[in-house]
Amino acid sequence: MGRRPTFHDRFPVLWAWYALVRPLNLLLTALAQWLANGLVAHFDGYLNALSWPDLLHLMGATVLIGAGGNAINALMDREADNAHAPGSNPVGREMDLKTAGVVYGATTVAGMALGLQLALRLEQPAAAWWMPMAALLLFVYSWRLQGWPVLGNVVVAFLSALAVALPALFRFGGWPSVAPSAPPNMNLAIWPSAPWLGRFLLLAFLASWTREWIKDLEDRDADRSAFRRTAAVRWADARNKSGIYALLALQLGAVFALALHIRGSDAGLAGSLPALPIAMGYAVLGLGLRKAGTAAAYARLSGLTKALMGAGVLWMGIFRPLVLY
Repeated sequence: MGRRPTFHDRFPVLWAWYALVRPLNLLLTALAQWLANGLVAHFDGYLNALSWPDLLHLMGATVLIGAGGNAINALMDREADNAHAPGSNPVGREMDLKTAGVVYGATTVAGMALGLQLALRLEQPAAAWWMPMAALLLFVYSWRLQGWPVLGNVVVAFLSALAVALPALFRFGGWPSVAPSAPPNMNLAIWPSAPWLGRFLLLAFLASWTREWIKDLEDRDADRSAFRRTAAVRWADARNKSGIYALLALQLGAVFALALHIRGSDAGLAGSLPALPIAMGYAVLGLGLRKAGTAAAYARLSGLTKALMGAGVLWMGIFRPLVLY
């Protein structure tokens, strides 16, 4: 009995585009921005949040920048990816290098242009730098930083948190700000949404860092063959796992601190309940990490970490249905 044809076998061109830009990751980012803007609207008022057209404009710019980052990563990683998992990277196989390069250039330029246009229209010239900075960091990460221990992971984690923060950074007035009536250097007035959104940004940063570190352990053989010096390649398993356990401990602390904060808000006990399954997921992740030693085992843990990131994103949307306006 032969092997059942996969999506890759049936639709190689569609699979190539899917593998190049990773649309599910981009949709998760767009969802996070929508829910973050909802937090801003809930705590600061709808007039202080981005309007629907502006939010869709921002989502489009972010998705384009992210698609470009995925494309350049696939372009520069094609040899290591196919050495580690043959057929996993479409560049050079189902898609030629020129097409991948055009996709990278077109999406990146379009994303930066949309971000600049939105920043100028909202009278936020400082926000005009966020998209070019993200595009530059994504390029440098794919070119050099992903082979460095820890630093490459931190860059990706920063960009993940930045994507969630953009609805607050692009809105009129920025975030945070100083009250116009405050004396100089006194009475820093932070938007009411800032403590809430800041806690979710911390979780996004830590969860993304954790996943990137686990991914490095999964890809260790390929990175070693490509002469990269990631933490997974340079350090023993015990040291890598100790670092990840430290991140997991920080995330558990952040989850329970956020749950207590929500418990004391209008959302009440119901709003804090998602902390329990998320904490259980981290416990399962920690137990799995203790036994993991193969690429397949680390791949499963990476998938679990991504699911926990998705759960954290959905947690941001709990206030609207639970709180009466």
